[in-house]
Amino acid sequence: MSQHILIVTKDETTLATRFCANMLRDAGFGVFRAESLGRAVAVAFSLHPDLVILEQTFAEQERTAFINCLHESRPEIRVLYLQDGETGSDLLLKCCQSILSAQPGGRRVHSDQEFVAQSA
Repeated sequence: MSQHILIVTKDETTLATRFCANMLRDAGFGVFRAESLGRAVAVAFSLHPDLVILEQTFAEQERTAFINCLHESRPEIRVLYLQDGETGSDLLLKCCQSILSAQPGGRRVHSDQEFVAQSA
C-alpha cells in the first residue's frame, strides 16, 4: 500500500506544482492536490493522507490555523511546510521520505529548512 501525500497550493495549475506532484507519483506516492486551506481540510478528513505539504505562499497565521484544525481531528497526519525560496525536487523528495519513514509518535510538523540544515 503506497503512502499518500496532499499538496496544498494557492494555484495548483502552476508548472512547479504539477512537476512536484508528478515527481512524487514517480517515486511511488499517491498524490492529491487542494487549491485552498479550506479544501485541504475537507480532502484530509475524507482521504486521510500520510503527509500534507503546504506551499510557501500561505502566511504563518493561515498555516498555524490549518495545522491546528487538522490535528484536532487527525493528529496522526504529518505536515511539511515549505518556507521562502524554492525547494528543489531532490530536497522535497528527501523531506517526504524522511518524514514518512520516521517512527510513529514523532514530530508532526516539519519545515523544509530543517532538511537544508541537515544537508549542509
